[in-house]
Amino acid sequence: GQPTIARFHDGDWYMIFGNGYDSVNGDAVLYMYNINTKTLLKFDTKVGTSGVSGTTTSNGMSTPVPVDYNGDRVTDAIYAGDLQGNLWKVDVSSSDPANWKFALTTSGNPTPLFTATDSSNNAQPITDRPQVGLDSSGRVMVYFGTGTYYQVGDNAVPNNPPVQSFYGIVDNQSGSSSNVVTRSELLQQSIIGTATVNGTTYRITSDNKMTSGQMGWYMDLDYPSADGERVVSPGILTGGRIIFTTVIPQGDACEYGGTSWLMELDSSTGSRLTTESPFDLNGDNKVDSSDLVTITNSDGTTSQVAVGGKQSNVGIIQTPGIITAGQLQYKYYSGSTGKIGETVESASSDQGGRLSWQQLLPKQ
Repeated sequence: GQPTIARFHDGDWYMIFGNGYDSVNGDAVLYMYNINTKTLLKFDTKVGTSGVSGTTTSNGMSTPVPVDYNGDRVTDAIYAGDLQGNLWKVDVSSSDPANWKFALTTSGNPTPLFTATDSSNNAQPITDRPQVGLDSSGRVMVYFGTGTYYQVGDNAVPNNPPVQSFYGIVDNQSGSSSNVVTRSELLQQSIIGTATVNGTTYRITSDNKMTSGQMGWYMDLDYPSADGERVVSPGILTGGRIIFTTVIPQGDACEYGGTSWLMELDSSTGSRLTTESPFDLNGDNKVDSSDLVTITNSDGTTSQVAVGGKQSNVGIIQTPGIITAGQLQYKYYSGSTGKIGETVESASSDQGGRLSWQQLLPKQ
């Protein structure tokens, strides 16, 4: 995975990274390398072929993400996923590295904040870097998708492919094993249909409402049935939206290895956007009510709604680059066809830019 350099509460800077896959002991391990002292800290989940936690399947830690809760630009926690679907959290809020530890433990063993499984309780591997932000209620939420695209055979879809998902998980930061989130506590959102506009296919997703007791949301990537769709690139969290791409491998050489979907959902609930369309469907370089699609409701009435995803027209794509220009955003992504794709969208409320500055004066 990709290493990250960040500052911690002991005043030093560390390089943090996961051990990756196919390690000697087969566990999922987080490493922290102190750039100043040249010392290496190791946080072993004991989940993998070492069998300490009762598992014997080879494991590995994916790219971690450091998080600063209070805006002082010092890391308070680290989140990372592994190949067995576990989302881990390491508490690094102390000024003494000796007190840094997994945030949750059971009988002295590290416990994941969440374990991603499908409806049949099959583990869903996490290989993308999580994203972390606040939901509309001010709760810390961790976002990630599941699936692999590096193993032998990952470029082919079996007859009965596993179902992968995208998740938004609430971390209530209680520091207790009761903080563990289960799939049954999550709001389910779904892909409910497609629409084709000007030759491009779009997805229509649900807008189920979250209750106060739910600890996040998920969306299974199985519409209209499981076809090997997965998430292997990090998402983008911006302006109340979570943006991510999916991969669907295809064995036909004419398909350039497969296709992808660019998904854009409400980050707090996983629902489709309710106030505006994310995409310019009709190609007029404006995003307004003419970019909504018509759906038929269960009671026979019709509604104009925003779409939740756009199929790539350049093959397999990864995380897009974003350029904001006024009220519009332009997303660019390279595809497996060798072409560059472009998507014109409405700009989210969080448009970045300069937020503050400091005037530097010459020495007197």
